[in-house]
Amino acid sequence: MTRNLEEQSSHPLVKAVVSFCGSREVHATKVSDVEEIPGKGMKESFTSSAGDGKAMQAIIGNQALLDDYGIRVPDTETKDLEVWKAHGKSVVLLAVRTGQGLSGDAQSGETSPTWKLSAMFAASDPLRRDAAATVQAIQHRGIQV
Repeated sequence: MTRNLEEQSSHPLVKAVVSFCGSREVHATKVSDVEEIPGKGMKESFTSSAGDGKAMQAIIGNQALLDDYGIRVPDTETKDLEVWKAHGKSVVLLAVRTGQGLSGDAQSGETSPTWKLSAMFAASDPLRRDAAATVQAIQHRGIQV
């Protein structure tokens, strides 16, 4: 499901998530709606062929996206997020909800069924060899980095 959702995105960070998920077992899904939320992530409605084929929705993206949907990250996971961020990693969060009444969204105020944090990903890019020279060049132009 995560790979199917992320493959719809144009964001460069998605490549790391898709690569990670590509090595995992995939259950087929029937996608009914995909929405890219600029600067935040993706939202998808689908029916899973695994299990009983219930209607599901998933959102994947940054903390701001989860905040928009009123999804609270548990304290135990918040500690991990803070460590990842302190180490300069980009964080991607996945939340899912299953059941009836999936037409509601953050704007409508509908809260049922409840979104649940399902996965957290952290990715980082190695520094390029020319990074220091690039930063110096930008600073010489009077731009604060």
